[in-house]
Amino acid sequence: MGDGRNESGLPLHLGNTNGYIPAVTTGLTVIGALVLLAGAVFAGQGLGYIPGSYMTGDMKWFWIGSAMVVGGAALIVAPRLRRGSKA
Repeated sequence: MGDGRNESGLPLHLGNTNGYIPAVTTGLTVIGALVLLAGAVFAGQGLGYIPGSYMTGDMKWFWIGSAMVVGGAALIVAPRLRRGSKA
């Protein structure tokens, strides 16, 4: 179907989607910040800086937390990277 509709007859593109971009960016920022903070706590416990858990002093949790910090930072930064202009 070359008329811009799917098999059900619904339009493939519902118009301007620019309004969704800020909401997605905000959502990814919030999720990324939560993952980053949780990863920092895990890493701190793994290194023994935050006592009181079975994770304290276990280097496995440092590495898991470090990966979470990197992943959280990527979720925060990725939506803000600009692609080349579509001209």
